[in-house]
Amino acid sequence: MTELSDYVEEKYVNTKLLNRDFLDYLDTLRDARHETQYSLGFAEIEMDLHAGIVVCREFMKAVDVLIK
Repeated sequence: MTELSDYVEEKYVNTKLLNRDFLDYLDTLRDARHETQYSLGFAEIEMDLHAGIVVCREFMKAVDVLIK
């Protein structure tokens, strides 16, 4: 995890304002992006990117509720 993940976990997941699944999936997406961007070899993405888009949209909706 990163400092941002730690912050989101402490402030939003642990206080039940966000579902842990969002944090776990976003960390997975971040790791995949990091691997494809910085790997010296071919990095195969072993996840359904369409599902990732759906999760990200749901995450944005949840964040929108939090900031209103």
